[in-house]
Amino acid sequence: MPGSRGHPGAYDLNLADDQVQLHYEFAGVLDARDGLLAQLYVTGRMLLRIDQGDYTDLVIPLHHNANRVIDALWPYSSVSR
Repeated sequence: MPGSRGHPGAYDLNLADDQVQLHYEFAGVLDARDGLLAQLYVTGRMLLRIDQGDYTDLVIPLHHNANRVIDALWPYSSVSR
């Protein structure tokens, strides 16, 4: 799969149905503060690897995910928006 060298299919965020099913099954963990922070960490790590040629097809979905997670984390922040 282009963009995920060495990890065929492991990070295919373009499969919307799988993404919805995965989130449904793990929503309690993924939507909690620690789950959101973990998602942001993994998203950031994947974005860093783009410079090395990995995950190039996921640039836009990764940025969208980072924005979604940051927005979801905002209520946990002590700073007013």
